[in-house]
Amino acid sequence: MKPEVQYGSRTVGEILLENQLFKDVYPNTELGTDLKLFTRNPGRTPIGECLDGVLTHDGEDHFTFIQNANEKKKMVVHRSPIIYKGECINVHKKEDGSLLLTFNRPQFSEEFTFQDFCRKAAEELFVFACHVGKGK
Repeated sequence: MKPEVQYGSRTVGEILLENQLFKDVYPNTELGTDLKLFTRNPGRTPIGECLDGVLTHDGEDHFTFIQNANEKKKMVVHRSPIIYKGECINVHKKEDGSLLLTFNRPQFSEEFTFQDFCRKAAEELFVFACHVGKGK
């Protein structure tokens, strides 16, 4: 049996178990199984490469993986990083160095009105402006 793929000093399984997004993932090992792969490229899959597709348990001790045929290369979208994230506003830094202000969607109620949201957003903006004004 081959060891699990390593990323640095940790295995993929250890990384998944540490990640809060995968808290409902259970490590299962199927011993003595036969796995047939239907991939878009001939030959063996390189170690560490992730494939998008469907794994089917189609018989006793037999699994079939079919890679998605319509998978396209995902374009990397360079988004403006958030340099301030508040309850009411976020401030992004664009590629040209300018700042972009966005408002978060408020949950209005009898206790938190539109006026409260505006006040809170103004307070956050003032705190951010003071912080930037100090050169931080």
